[in-house]
Amino acid sequence: MYPVIPGGSTAVVEDGFEIVASSLIPDEHQIAFALTATDGDSTWITPFSITAHAPVLNYEELVINDSTGNGNNHLDPGETADFQIILGNNGSGDADDPFRIAATLLEIFSKVDKDKYP
Repeated sequence: MYPVIPGGSTAVVEDGFEIVASSLIPDEHQIAFALTATDGDSTWITPFSITAHAPVLNYEELVINDSTGNGNNHLDPGETADFQIILGNNGSGDADDPFRIAATLLEIFSKVDKDKYP
């Protein structure tokens, strides 16, 4: 139940509403709402919108360190190398787990067909 709001004043209800946005919501997307309020006799409808803020991760650079191989910063046949994946965030929201995305990229590298490329 919400409190009575005297004429000419405002009221705040802490935790009165909860909005859960999809993790796939685009950055800067406008979410439209229509707030409907009633006192039992009259109804007021107030439209408003909220801007969604999401990360927009992008690949910046891949650095290959093959210092245990020939040191040319390229992954040559038979070499083992360390990778440094540099990601950027061009979105307006924080990227909570960018290392999960980097790990996905590394899985792609590790799934080379070993029968075709022994």
